[in-house]
Amino acid sequence: MRAAHLLLLVAAGLMGSYFGPTPVAASPMEDTSLGGAVFTGPTSGHASSFFVNPAALGLMGQGWHLHLGGSGQLNSLYLDTQTVAPDGTQSPGESSRTHTFTPGGIIALYGSFQENTTHFGVALHTPTVQQFPSGDPLLGFHSERGQIRQGMLTLAGSVKFAGRLLVGLGISLGYSSLELQFARDSALDGGSDADTGINSDCGGSPCGFQNPEAREQYDIRVGNPFSLSSLFALKNISASVGAAYKLPDKSWLGIGYVALPGAFGKLSLSGTATVTRSPRDGGQEEEATAEVGFRMAQMVFLGYRRAILKDYDLLTDLRWQDWSRHDQFDIRLFGGQLGTAIPEWMPRYRGMHDVWRLSGGIESNDSQRHRIGARLRLETSSAESAAASPILVPGSNVTLATGAEIRVADQWVMGLGYELGWTPTVDARDSDFDPLAAVACVDSGYSFDACRAARDGRALSTAAGTYQQLRHGMVLSLRYDSL
Repeated sequence: MRAAHLLLLVAAGLMGSYFGPTPVAASPMEDTSLGGAVFTGPTSGHASSFFVNPAALGLMGQGWHLHLGGSGQLNSLYLDTQTVAPDGTQSPGESSRTHTFTPGGIIALYGSFQENTTHFGVALHTPTVQQFPSGDPLLGFHSERGQIRQGMLTLAGSVKFAGRLLVGLGISLGYSSLELQFARDSALDGGSDADTGINSDCGGSPCGFQNPEAREQYDIRVGNPFSLSSLFALKNISASVGAAYKLPDKSWLGIGYVALPGAFGKLSLSGTATVTRSPRDGGQEEEATAEVGFRMAQMVFLGYRRAILKDYDLLTDLRWQDWSRHDQFDIRLFGGQLGTAIPEWMPRYRGMHDVWRLSGGIESNDSQRHRIGARLRLETSSAESAAASPILVPGSNVTLATGAEIRVADQWVMGLGYELGWTPTVDARDSDFDPLAAVACVDSGYSFDACRAARDGRALSTAAGTYQQLRHGMVLSLRYDSL
């Protein structure tokens, strides 16, 4: 009875995390329960194998398994801002402290056929989840609120050959959504002009940069259109493929390839935009149609597992993600009530590059009734320091993860996990985001050479400052094993 009650609680938490209200304030772009937590990886039989390496489903043993998992990331962002004056001088600004909880989850059903040589299953999971900061006006020109989220329905299977080789394939259909709420400095549109630009009047003095009188608000909400032709478009389809091989010393070598929706083709999400004009422009609210395009990553997992003690295994894995394709949010606004004063194209710079992660640890093997484990992960920076903003804090980071699996009944296993990640101080006082570049572009008459930063999406209000990030990750799961 207790197991049934716990099952209902986990299921309710998972449904609430996916369909419930958006919590406030920045977090990583991935669900911590998929390939990051203890007991997961390319050589681990786990529900996350649907995403990391479908061949590893063959390591789950006989019978059928139902896995319900919820995860959460509590991310703390510490930012000491720098202000930029129209003459280019910088000075220390105010400090911001924001905290965000980001939920994720997975539901999976999988099992074995043909005397444990074939495994097959289906999973619904959230590989990409990121909440953007909110609640602090200091961050508003880059993030007042928002999120990026991808949900995936995956069918996957694993086949064993010659008793040593496992080969797996997964096909996924993804739904993507993006919300962006931010402020825009409308005075930048006029360059240094005395009537409309940064030298124009804002409450009796020149507007300068980030003047509240010139603060324009945007609320953009886009997602996949709800139609069969759009749902089954190539951009929404992703794949995972992998293999696992048992070496003569009984250790395992595994490799997995994963493509997120938007890795094979640029995601183009459509929806609505609400624009609230700046106080100096009347403050009226206007509606428009919005389209946002961006690319997502491919990734490769390489892992190794071997027994080192009677009851324990040593694990190590290397992961590569090609986030260099995720360079900007390409925002287009059109139709509705928009006038000529609202830009039709507003790229927002991301500037990410490829990320490598090395992980190593030790955990009890799956022959134990109760299992424990720990891992240490080192990850390279996702961008140059100058690209830092409230919605992207780069910098190499280190994470310590621990966890346990407890068999609470003969056929029920509860999983608990916790991780602590730390990103050292990122010095972004020389920020890529430069309002002076916007002024120079306008003053040049929009010459091609002078407007490169504007085309990249960097000619925005500054994100200069020093950033530090601390991340807590939690995982709770319940699994039913038929055998």
